[in-house]
Amino acid sequence: MTLVVLNRSAPAVGLQPEVRLVGWQIFRLPSGDHHFCGLHADRSKGFGRVSTAIVSFDAATRIGTTASGRRYVLEGEPGADPAVDGIRVLWLEANGLDPAEIGPVDPVDIGQVLH
Repeated sequence: MTLVVLNRSAPAVGLQPEVRLVGWQIFRLPSGDHHFCGLHADRSKGFGRVSTAIVSFDAATRIGTTASGRRYVLEGEPGADPAVDGIRVLWLEANGLDPAEIGPVDPVDIGQVLH
């Protein structure tokens, strides 16, 4: 499988106030910030996405809001999708972080993502 990732800015929140992700993960940076990473449920919106920092998250509904003000709806169970892993790794590398040190938050801990 070949993964092509375009590093581009997301549309303005007013143009895309909500994003639905599948095959999703949540990862934690050394700074303590958490981010959503996943594949767009609606592929017409793009392939994959890493969010800005999560500011609120409801584990029961799997809906979160990020620092940009965008709302993320996580569909299905969190997964270890190779494409999502690739998106996370490339994003971390592009931001000067070591992907070997930053993996997804364990799905058991999703309800405790923000303490």
